[in-house]
Amino acid sequence: MDYEGLALSEAFKALTASTAELQRVNLGELTFNIKIAFFINLYNALVIHGFVVIGPPTNLHQRLFFYAHTSYSVGGLVYSLNDIEHGILRGNQKPFASFRRTFINGMARGRTWAWPAFPVRCTPYAYVL
Repeated sequence: MDYEGLALSEAFKALTASTAELQRVNLGELTFNIKIAFFINLYNALVIHGFVVIGPPTNLHQRLFFYAHTSYSVGGLVYSLNDIEHGILRGNQKPFASFRRTFINGMARGRTWAWPAFPVRCTPYAYVL
């Protein structure tokens, strides 16, 4: 993929400008299904945004750092790629090479979620109940 060309495009400039609006999102007003769809789309946009701005990771250390630190502020709370993937989409599971769950008790980001009684199986493109 031509990340340098994408960085110069008007579409990418519009995406970058619109990410500032994420700070105004009130996650408490969204239903569970809409939150999941929102965060699937946010995850995909953030990966592309990170690849364009930082560049794709080329080794394991860079990959771990990239997914732990590439983030957006949503509703005043910061969510990294790991937070979205493991804390939200995978039901607060531990990320690879981590000793703890993504959201620990009492964290504001974790209190936003009421997990369903059934497991959610996620793919990079959709979720299946």
